[in-house]
Amino acid sequence: MSASDKKPAKKKKDDAFLKDYDSRTEKMNLSYDLAGAACYFPFFPLASYFWLQNEAKTNEFLRFNSIQSIVMFSIWLVFGVVLGTIKAVVDQIPYVGAIIGILFLIIQIMISVGYGIGCIRLGFTTKAGKKAKIPIMSKQVEEYMKKNPTSDNGESVKAITQDEEQNP
Repeated sequence: MSASDKKPAKKKKDDAFLKDYDSRTEKMNLSYDLAGAACYFPFFPLASYFWLQNEAKTNEFLRFNSIQSIVMFSIWLVFGVVLGTIKAVVDQIPYVGAIIGILFLIIQIMISVGYGIGCIRLGFTTKAGKKAKIPIMSKQVEEYMKKNPTSDNGESVKAITQDEEQNP
């Protein structure tokens, strides 16, 4: 059996997260996969904020990647501030403080490198049109999106109950 006789592997349902692969963003005319990958540009989540503000709020793909990258950046930033503050305090201790401070610096560097590698990995996964998942965070982002759907004009969509419909 030659290599040309093999059938291509079927895609899983999760692989087809980006349903309309060839669609383009409204403002910058980028393909959705490239726009989603731009959300994960390490250390500068400006693209995520831009997509959340300017693109159609019903675009689940861009919204998911934007929210997830902003949460990821926020967690990295909080860890950096907390570890930097602890390092600054510990550095004030004579002799031992310098050694402990170096350990905190090494931890900060390791977290930053891990964050950068994670962003690159998630960017390539998103560029392929697949759902970039982070074990706990992705589940929380999906729950947030279900609880807070938005309309095209950016306002929150609220489900109207029968009582509210009868008594406005």
